[in-house]
Amino acid sequence: MMTKSCAYSFIAATMLGVGMAYAQSPVFTKLENRTNSGSLESVSDNGEWAVGYGKSPLDEMLYSYPRLVNVKTKESKFLFKPGEEDKIAEMMACDVTDDGSMVIGQYKGQPALWKASTEEWTILPVSTKGFTSGRGTQITPDGKYAIGTVTNPNWNETLVLWDLTGETPVDITPDNLPKPISLYGQPQQYEQIRSCDLSDDGSKFIGLVAFSYAGECWTFIYDMKSRSWEAIGYEVSENGKNYEFKATGDGYNFLEGGKFRPGTDIVAGPAYLSGDIESIYTYDPSDKKVVLVDGAEGKVFGSIDADGAIYASTPSGNPLRNWEVKVGKYWYDFKVVASQLWDVNWANDVAHDDYGYSGTFSATSDNGCVLISNDYSSTPYDIYLLEIPASLSELCPTVNLLDNYIVSPVNNSAFSILKEVRVVFDRNIDVVGDYNAVSLLDGEGQVVANSISLSADTGDSRVLTMAFRNRRLEVGENYTVVIPAGVVNMAGDSEKVNSEIRVNYKGRPAEPVNPVAVSPENGASVSRINASSNPVAFTFDAEIAPVENGGGIYLYSVDSESDKRERIAQLSGSINGNMLVVYPVMEQRLALGTTYEVVIEANTVSDISGSDPNVEYAVRYDGAYIPQQQGGSELFSADFNGGITSDKWMLYDGDGLEPADTPAQWGFVKEYPWWVARDDEGSTEMAAVSHSMYSPAGQSDDWMVSTQIYLPDNTGMLSFKSQSFRKNCVDKLKVYVYATDDIYTALTPTIIDRFRYSGDLIYDEVQSPGEVEDLLAGDWKENTIKLDKYAGKNIYIAFVNDNRNQSAVFVDDVLVSRDLKFSLINLTPESILAKDQVEVKGILSIESMTDTYKGYAISLIDSEGNTVSTLADADEEMSKGWTKEFTFDAPLSTEIGKEVKYSIDVKVGDLTDLLSYSVKNLAIQTTKRVVVEEYTGQGCPNCPLGHVALDILEKDFGELILPLAIHTYTGDFFSTPEAVALTSFLGMNAAPTGRINRGPIVSPIDVSDKGDYAYKNCGVWYDYAVAELEDYAVADVDIISATFEDGKYNVNVEVKYALDMDNQNVNIFTVVTEDQLKGFQVNNRYSVADELLGEWGAGGLYGQPTVPYTFNDVVRTWAGTTCNGTGGYVPSSVKGGEAYTATIEIPNQSSIMDNNNTKVTVMLIDAESQRVINAARSDVAVAGVDGVDADRNGISVSVENGVIVVKSNESATATAYSVAGNVIASASGEGVFNVNAEGFNGVAIVVVKTSNRTESFKVVLK
Repeated sequence: MMTKSCAYSFIAATMLGVGMAYAQSPVFTKLENRTNSGSLESVSDNGEWAVGYGKSPLDEMLYSYPRLVNVKTKESKFLFKPGEEDKIAEMMACDVTDDGSMVIGQYKGQPALWKASTEEWTILPVSTKGFTSGRGTQITPDGKYAIGTVTNPNWNETLVLWDLTGETPVDITPDNLPKPISLYGQPQQYEQIRSCDLSDDGSKFIGLVAFSYAGECWTFIYDMKSRSWEAIGYEVSENGKNYEFKATGDGYNFLEGGKFRPGTDIVAGPAYLSGDIESIYTYDPSDKKVVLVDGAEGKVFGSIDADGAIYASTPSGNPLRNWEVKVGKYWYDFKVVASQLWDVNWANDVAHDDYGYSGTFSATSDNGCVLISNDYSSTPYDIYLLEIPASLSELCPTVNLLDNYIVSPVNNSAFSILKEVRVVFDRNIDVVGDYNAVSLLDGEGQVVANSISLSADTGDSRVLTMAFRNRRLEVGENYTVVIPAGVVNMAGDSEKVNSEIRVNYKGRPAEPVNPVAVSPENGASVSRINASSNPVAFTFDAEIAPVENGGGIYLYSVDSESDKRERIAQLSGSINGNMLVVYPVMEQRLALGTTYEVVIEANTVSDISGSDPNVEYAVRYDGAYIPQQQGGSELFSADFNGGITSDKWMLYDGDGLEPADTPAQWGFVKEYPWWVARDDEGSTEMAAVSHSMYSPAGQSDDWMVSTQIYLPDNTGMLSFKSQSFRKNCVDKLKVYVYATDDIYTALTPTIIDRFRYSGDLIYDEVQSPGEVEDLLAGDWKENTIKLDKYAGKNIYIAFVNDNRNQSAVFVDDVLVSRDLKFSLINLTPESILAKDQVEVKGILSIESMTDTYKGYAISLIDSEGNTVSTLADADEEMSKGWTKEFTFDAPLSTEIGKEVKYSIDVKVGDLTDLLSYSVKNLAIQTTKRVVVEEYTGQGCPNCPLGHVALDILEKDFGELILPLAIHTYTGDFFSTPEAVALTSFLGMNAAPTGRINRGPIVSPIDVSDKGDYAYKNCGVWYDYAVAELEDYAVADVDIISATFEDGKYNVNVEVKYALDMDNQNVNIFTVVTEDQLKGFQVNNRYSVADELLGEWGAGGLYGQPTVPYTFNDVVRTWAGTTCNGTGGYVPSSVKGGEAYTATIEIPNQSSIMDNNNTKVTVMLIDAESQRVINAARSDVAVAGVDGVDADRNGISVSVENGVIVVKSNESATATAYSVAGNVIASASGEGVFNVNAEGFNGVAIVVVKTSNRTESFKVVLK
């Protein structure tokens, strides 16, 4: 069974800083990984062969897929017969001879030897009685001897040595191995001796005793010639049946195995230091000395080559690792070596992802020229097979260890005054250059200034700081800071000096940095500001930096009459280049009818050099938040298990006191008036808590106030649970109700005074801690309070702790409810298309279990308050179960292109309710498309259900379905940091699941308790997609052009609304996806015989546990301030039929395999609801494409004699745009027709639209 490696090899074309001896290029190969967890574990001594294995599909605790890799050709041979991987759970390939003819490992759970001559495994003999399973671990390069480990059912383990020189293998294990006694000198429950390495000639081996017991294992070398063993790092003496150990060296707790340095008896291996810190040791039997390797703390030992270079990975406690090599007295990161010597960017050129881990080092050839590492953080594991032209012992001394650094201000920054430049190296440095050695060159290369100081930072000796005499940079001029070679050397090593460093800067005007754009725009209607979906983003006219001890950023409410500002919250900020994104720690809601300002105080940010700080800048917003009341009998509820959330509560700290030790241990800080508490870390039951334990002592003034609650009738009821903390304290809890139609979204002293002096104190009681002070469970007091006096009113409920020097009060399970008497379901469509009127209809139902009513009246009220129609029956007797479907006699008048508001007034007996609605009357029919954001992954065993569901959706609805496959399941190979962020934002943590147009998280397919599969009418993707498609979109989204050129995507978008709309807050979110990604898919449904599963079920094309598969629509990167998109492209007030355009730039993502296979999806998102309004998708035209584009679904475009020729199977309109988005020419037709772009030269984007799709083509007109 032979496979060829995937084409992930990178062959360096040039070499930097390396002599002609290394002129041969290295070959870095990322091997195909057939299994979910396959890896390479060993390489032959001569570097010509490598072997490895993966996890068994039958039991992931066992191993399978043994394979042999030809290092030169990269061909992989799997060492089993077809189908055996699904029947035999235990197969491994652990080591290989120099000629590749013999592989030692495991077959059917037994130590076994594979021979190329027979392509069969032979079970190796084991003389030790009772040992029923095991594996061979090492074989000599000539194939004469092998060693391994065997176990018995009691988890005892011992090593076995075989002589392979005869016709049949022979067990030659010596009978005087060490006793299986731990380092503490006592026998353990499990008697264990494991093999670690075998010398090249088979005369010696390394063993490990008591390896299952942390801190108790020890390592020995056995000499077959003398039939004797010696412990490494310890003198061992007999004490009856036990041993006594005496350490022969210092600094280590224990030594855990090791490997021979090829051609010698020297051993290197893992050492554990005090505190279980992992490190590395070497041991030379000639002097019996253990030497701890310098700088190895926290590193995982990998191997040692013939030159004595030691390979290790870091950090030890994390699979996200990079590997390093120690040559001489320095450790070298291999990624740095590859970058300097061969200009290889590991992340881009080898790993193909942003993380770019080089992995955990696994094995090296004796000469150090063939190296293997495995990145265990990805799924499947990334396997790297590296061939280098010379050993690292020879190459590393040519690497400049001071060429890895970060410069601030960053290269190509623009600022007005050069004050200071800092270079942060990754090693400690000594400064040896003169104070004025650093030069500033102008654009002509002339020196215009020199540094006035040059020194290492006193607090961090890795940092080189150079100061200039506030040199002003001329506006628009280019400058270069030149740090000469040799001005610093590595601390204590004068031979290791820096190379010349050049940093480019540009002059900007000497004026305050200033925002040139803000999103949401000034004057917009905004309902909320938060970090995850609705921050405020300021774009400045230069790159910026925070001013140390500078101004702050605040949210204010503004009085409409006096224009006086009142501070609501301090905002946090994050800076990325020239963008400042601000947000509150806790979401702030901006109430309808209130004006707000976000203010950046003066001297908050400066340019990147620290000059020209900003002046005060304010952006004003109109609040748009309207509290959403819960329907039914439950009007408000909070159990605090998710914390004190801003959608339920507002907090106010009126005391500003410092918490004492006890509340500080609970998590309180001075700014927290209320917090959450639970009995222990394992509990998910939380409660709200406020304390009065301060240092120094004082009185609390801590408020927790509900958001606005509407009580429609006189049946309202408040219930909650409460208790206190200490029995020797008098802790009172107060509850206020304040009735007002004013919408509050944040608390200020003025608002608190209204509660305190105009609200009703409805509860004022001393609390009890119950039987056990330190436990919440079981000690609650149940409280119930009638709210009948507030019928028909909007109210706020405030829980207040104003105790002085007492303990704490707890509140939980707050509920405001009512006795629901009747309900109304509105069946009127929310959107209509170009109609003068709409029928309003619904269903009225009686819900009360006990009451009977006489008479009803249902009235339709227009936006002016006029009664349009009334349906009534004064004599109708109504009780539980009574319903009436109704349609008003007179329709509601509407205006095309407008949103019309209306109300339904309901009277049942003496009860009344007024319900408000609206209907959008679209002037044009939009093309609604549905985005399916799917959480998936290659290693996800149930994710074929997502493939099935998407196939059905795309079959039924074609290009109206826009899938976005987010491959973040357990570190999927196709994952990117952007994809991980998107998964987190969408809140999806189980695969396969998805969100349809950012609706709720739902499953793709329903599987009943009986094992039946269904794809619709059961609350799955199909149902939600149909519901979205049946609802009109209020706006069309079209992608005019999508190109990739100069390392970035350029997307030109057009948004056209079907009606006039005000107070909009919409964002645009753009996603780049990639098709034709070859990988594998784990399939848990391979044995299920259900017709719906199609090829993924039993007997289907993909009906296997793991299958090769080509993935499309894979999310690679995105553009947006957050995953909720970026605002500012579409104004807050829009006119129906008017086109609004946007241009989005997206930097290339290094993990993208082929830009020709990418598409862009653009989503228009309601920033408030976070729902998708509409979306569009386009192929990407990659620069360099000329002449004819391939046929796409019956549409093709070509250029003939300077004329654009369009071929379409159906009626179409073709428009040619420049890359800037300007229209060049347009034409319509069917079959073959021309678009005359006479006089235009250059790249053009041709957009062809039919009745149901849009295709984009890139051509070059000459």
